[in-house]
Amino acid sequence: DAWLVGGSTATGRTTLLTMSNPGSVIATVTVTIYTENGHVTAAGTDGIVVPPGGQRVLSLAGFAPGAVSPVVRVQSTGSQVVANLQQSVVRTLMPGGVDVIGATTSPSKLTVIPGLVLSTMDAIESQVNQPGYADLAPVLRFFVPGTHEAKAEISSVPESGEAKTVITKLTLAPGKVTELPLGTFSEGPYTISGRSDVPLVAAARTSLYDQAAATGNSDCAWFAAAPMVKKDAIVAVANGPSPMLHLA
Repeated sequence: DAWLVGGSTATGRTTLLTMSNPGSVIATVTVTIYTENGHVTAAGTDGIVVPPGGQRVLSLAGFAPGAVSPVVRVQSTGSQVVANLQQSVVRTLMPGGVDVIGATTSPSKLTVIPGLVLSTMDAIESQVNQPGYADLAPVLRFFVPGTHEAKAEISSVPESGEAKTVITKLTLAPGKVTELPLGTFSEGPYTISGRSDVPLVAAARTSLYDQAAATGNSDCAWFAAAPMVKKDAIVAVANGPSPMLHLA
């Protein structure tokens, strides 16, 4: 049972759902999709067979076209599957970034997103009002399962300790995906914590915009909520410069 918070199927945005079965028996999968308009009813979202050692890749636009803020729940029986979303962005003919979105934590009254990195904020603010660039702005995406609204308190804590913690209180409607703009923040890494009176799922999106580049290069990144570590944990470190582990 996995929750995937991220992606978009709006114009110029492509989101693929990948389900891999590492087991030795068939997995039968049900995919449930929610958007800013609520639950999506679409044929072909249940009884999806993923063979052992195999993979299924589905375009989210085939089930929820034009969705700005999708949240996907993947439930499997028979065998476990590993599920993720891959989002790519193209603005007219300009590539706008790509990212692979892993599962966030299950619905919880405490949600923590460590290591949310904000950068090139001045360049982003100068572009977000241009057609097609609204999703450069950093946002938090929430979904409240069930039928009861959630009263939530969101705290944004800078890891540097140089800026003040920002606390936002809001009410989230059930059954529909809600996005909260992060607003104006100093650049750097943050820990985002959400406490609510009913369980919810969440993730965050940030962008990088190189205004100095002749083509205005940009990229996007999704940050899923992290599980609480009670004993041992293994962290995969990508082959890149200056890797950093964020703990909250």
